[in-house]
Amino acid sequence: MPGTSEVRHNITVSDSNNTITWVIPGADSYSFGIGRSSTLATQEPTCMIYKGQFFPSKKDLKRLVGLFSMRENFEWKVKRSNKTTLHLVCIIDNCTWKLRVVRRDEETYFQVKSFVNQHSCPLEEVHRRHRQASAVIIGEVIAPRLQQHDGRLMRPKDIIADMKTMYGIQVMYSKEHDALQYALSLTYGTHEESFKLLPSFAYVLEQQNPGTITDLQCADDDTFLYFFMSLGSSIRGFRRCMRPVIAVDGTHLKGRFGGTMFVATAQDGNEQVYPIAFGYGDSENNLSWEWFLECLRGALSHIDDLVFISDRHASIEAGISKVFPYATHTICCWHFVENMKKRFHRKDVADIMDSAARTYSEFNYNRHMEELHRLHKGAFEYAIAAGPHKWSRVHCPQRRYRLMTTNVAECINSCLKFARQLPMMTLAEFIRNMLQKWFHDRHAAARSMRHQLTDAAHLVILKRVEK
Repeated sequence: MPGTSEVRHNITVSDSNNTITWVIPGADSYSFGIGRSSTLATQEPTCMIYKGQFFPSKKDLKRLVGLFSMRENFEWKVKRSNKTTLHLVCIIDNCTWKLRVVRRDEETYFQVKSFVNQHSCPLEEVHRRHRQASAVIIGEVIAPRLQQHDGRLMRPKDIIADMKTMYGIQVMYSKEHDALQYALSLTYGTHEESFKLLPSFAYVLEQQNPGTITDLQCADDDTFLYFFMSLGSSIRGFRRCMRPVIAVDGTHLKGRFGGTMFVATAQDGNEQVYPIAFGYGDSENNLSWEWFLECLRGALSHIDDLVFISDRHASIEAGISKVFPYATHTICCWHFVENMKKRFHRKDVADIMDSAARTYSEFNYNRHMEELHRLHKGAFEYAIAAGPHKWSRVHCPQRRYRLMTTNVAECINSCLKFARQLPMMTLAEFIRNMLQKWFHDRHAAARSMRHQLTDAAHLVILKRVEK
């Protein structure tokens, strides 16, 4: 209301006439930073309860008492609860532990009137599945350390192990999953909020990063369909400096609504991953891939001698042939060889196929294919039917350079393993921040180069000279 302000955790309520300030002990520990500590204990809120203490609501009181009981290894139950009173007692009958808080009619907060913090029951009788260990309370406990030091997001089994180690509590997997989702929402916001903020994020991204292109598609009922993002620096760098070979791939999003992330990636002169564009949609199908490739064409315009590398997904092939009819579509050598290994159960056949695909000379290509035909006629026919112009370096109509696989796209998926569980807007901002850091570091490294070639190219030359 006008003239009134509320700040959660360290609570301050003020108006023009008076000021009341109270603190919920331990609440200041909930900063929800990521990865600040390697142990749960150092992030655990300090849980203190004393007579005369104030609480803004029953919800805040129960949260703190729940944390307190988990730490002290006992359980409690509600003996009496109404609009003005809350009376808690130990779950063991006739135990002396009790807590009573009241709210006066003219006041908005609760105050501890009596607190007996002594147990006459044996605390060893606490149940392993603590009734106060709710998903909400566990989520608040783990929120400060969601992302571990190795960059991996905590998993439910990690939370189960922590709860057992720190509190001696055995918690069901389903509850830990809910706790993880609640902690994510506390730290990064909800998926629903993220979708609502996505148009504003796209607008600001284009305004603050010249040349950036975004595209947001919604259905007739305003539900989300697709989102495309290509930073201006990525577009300019690819058009000016990069070899015209693009690896495209799709990977699953792990958030509440699922979906697929589309990635278009190149490789720079130092053989480093060079992300070009990202997209988000429902799944890998003809419509979604065609939409993503159309956005990519709008961002890059026409590129001479353009080559795409992908796995053998039919929707990718259909989209490239329709959107980029002038480009050459090739398939990932690694995926093709792995499929052959699974199909024919012959590692020696797969190894020969890999050598035939990667060789630079037609003489060696023919030699490998003759050996393949001699070892396994079915595998030879399978390779010919797939089209040597798609999987071999020698017969590719355009230059593939050293890019024979979609590994550069797979690397991006690996870098975003944690972020793919986040809400849509948070994931997009995570990518923007990651690319900004990459480009900054590479620019600094390029300025300190001592020779005209990149480090990777210089190393190749040195190895050839040593031979």
